[in-house]
Amino acid sequence: MTEDKRPHVLVISGFDPSAGAGILADVKTLEALKVYAFGIVSALTHQDHEKIYSISWISLNEIIENIDILLNKYDISVCKIGIVESTEVLCQIIKQLKKRDPTIRLIVDPVIKSSSGFRFQDDMPKQKWQSILSELYLLTPNNNEMRWLSGNEDTEEAAELWSVYGNILLKGGHNEKHFGIDLLFEKKIKTPILNSNKQLWEKHGSGCILSSAIAAYVALGLDLVDACKQGKKYVEKALSSNSTLLAYH
Repeated sequence: MTEDKRPHVLVISGFDPSAGAGILADVKTLEALKVYAFGIVSALTHQDHEKIYSISWISLNEIIENIDILLNKYDISVCKIGIVESTEVLCQIIKQLKKRDPTIRLIVDPVIKSSSGFRFQDDMPKQKWQSILSELYLLTPNNNEMRWLSGNEDTEEAAELWSVYGNILLKGGHNEKHFGIDLLFEKKIKTPILNSNKQLWEKHGSGCILSSAIAAYVALGLDLVDACKQGKKYVEKALSSNSTLLAYH
C-alpha cells in the first residue's frame, strides 16, 4: 500500500441533507482539490436547497470530544469552521483546537443567516469577534456579515480597520460597488481578488465552497493571496457548472 501524501484539513460545520452547503459541500470541495477531509458535524439542519425549516445543534462536549479524537490521531494543518450555535461555542472550539495544536491555521466562515432568511446566530458582540479574529488565519464574511459584525455600514472600511486583528476576505457577491470582486485585507493592506468573465449562476452553499477551497489551497502550501485567488477560481467553476442552485464539483 502506498502512503497517502495528501494534506489533512478538518471541517466543523452543519449537515445539510441537500448537500449544497455545510459539511457535505466542504468535503466535496476538499476532496476535489486532492486534500483529505475530516469532518465534525456542528448541527443538523432540516432543509432542502431553498429553505431551512429548523436546526438541531450538536453539543459543545460532543464537538470537543471529536476534536480530541481526531487531533490525537492525525496531523491536521488547517481547520475550516462554519455554522456553530453561538459565539461562545465558537470561542471554546477555537480554544480547544489551539490548545491541541498552536500552529493549526483556522479559517472561519461566519454564517449568520441563510439566503432564505433563517438566522443561525443573534449574539455577535463586536469586541468578542475582534478577539476571535486574532486567533484566526482568515475570516471570510460577505458584506451583510461584515456589516452585522462591525456595526459599520461601510463594510470595506470595517474590514480594513478590523484587519489589524487578523486577515479578512470580504466576499464581493453582495457588494454593489465591486460586485463579484473579493477584497483580502492583511494588516490594512488590500488585495483585490478579481472575478472572471464566466457565466455564473447563483448557488446554494457558495460561501462554504469558497472557504473550503481556500482551506485546501492553504493546506497545499499556497500563501494566503494565492490561496484566495485559486479558491475564487474553484468557486467560479462550481457557480458555472449548471444553472440550478446546486453546484457540481
